[in-house]
Amino acid sequence: MKFSIIVPVYNVEAFLPKCLDSILSQDYDNFEVLLINDQSPDNSQDIIDQYCKLDHRMIPVNHATNMGLGGARNTGISISSGDYIIFLDSDDWISEQTLSVIFKNATDNNFDIIKFGFIEVYEDYSVESPALKKMKHSDGWHLIKEERQEKIFSPICWRSAYRKGFVSENDIEFPEKLHFEDFSFTLKSHFCAKNILCIPEHLYFYRKDREGSIMNTPSMRDVDVCASLKIISDYVDSEDRQSIRSDSEFNYLMYEWSAGTTIYRYLKYKGNDKLKKKIVSELRANKYFRKYLREVVNDPLINRSRKLPVYLMLHNYWLFAMLYKMSRRFVT
Repeated sequence: MKFSIIVPVYNVEAFLPKCLDSILSQDYDNFEVLLINDQSPDNSQDIIDQYCKLDHRMIPVNHATNMGLGGARNTGISISSGDYIIFLDSDDWISEQTLSVIFKNATDNNFDIIKFGFIEVYEDYSVESPALKKMKHSDGWHLIKEERQEKIFSPICWRSAYRKGFVSENDIEFPEKLHFEDFSFTLKSHFCAKNILCIPEHLYFYRKDREGSIMNTPSMRDVDVCASLKIISDYVDSEDRQSIRSDSEFNYLMYEWSAGTTIYRYLKYKGNDKLKKKIVSELRANKYFRKYLREVVNDPLINRSRKLPVYLMLHNYWLFAMLYKMSRRFVT
C-alpha cells in the first residue's frame, strides 16, 4: 500500500522543517510527499529544495498563481499516485507511526475513509482529542450524528486518510480560494462514504493558535462561511440526499458550525470591534446563513432551549450577544 501525503506550503518557513522531518521519520516507507508551493513569499522553496535533494519521495510542485489551501490540496489529489491520501498542513506534524498504524488497520479492507485522533499543541501544553471508538461504519452521515452526540465531531480533513479511488470516483474536491474549505470536503466525503473505519490512536499534531494563523483573528474572509453553506446546501438538495436535508440535526449542524466559527468565536475575544460588527452584519444578511437559522427556529423537533440563541441571533443580535457574554461570565 502506498500513501500520498499532500503538504500545501505558504509562508511557513519557521515550521516546515519539523513537518517534513516527521514524514521522513515514518517507520513505514512506501509513500510520496507532494509539496505544493502556493506562491509562498518567504524562503519555504529553499527548504523544499533541500528536502527534495535528501529524499526522492519528496516531490516539489509549484503553482504559477496562488490558489489557496483548497486549490493546493486539489492539485495534490490530481497528481497523487498513492492508494490513500493524507493531508498534512505545513505548520503541523505527524507521529512516526502514522502510516504504519493506518496500514495495519487498512490492509484487509477497502475503507473509503480511515479516521484517527489528533493532539492540539499549544505553546506550553497539549490536549488530546477525545479518542475514537475502534469500529466500522457504513453510513457517514450517521457517523457524524454519533460523533456529534459524543461531542467529538470535527469537520477537518487532516484527521483522516482517504482512499484515492473513492475521492476520484465521487469527484470530491475542495473549494478554491475559500476560507473554511475543510467543511464542505469533509461533509461531502462522509455523505458518499460506504465504508469508514475509526481508530483510537492519536496520530496528528495540530499546532494551535500560532501567531499568524488565519484562525486567530477576525477577517472579512470569514464571510466565506456562507459560500460553504451554499455548497453543502446545493449538494444535499439532490434527490438521493433528501433524508439528510430533512434531518433536524443536519440543519442544526449547519447553524452550529457557521455561527461557531464566526460569531461565537468573535464574542470570546476582544479587539477590532468595528471589523467584527461588519462581518456579523454581512453574515446575518446572507440568505444561506439566515436559511439555516430559520430552519432551526421552525423545526418542531428541536427543543426551545436550543432554539432560543438561534432565534435571538436571527432577530435580535444585541440581546443575543448580551446574554451570551453574561452566560460566559457566570460560568467562568
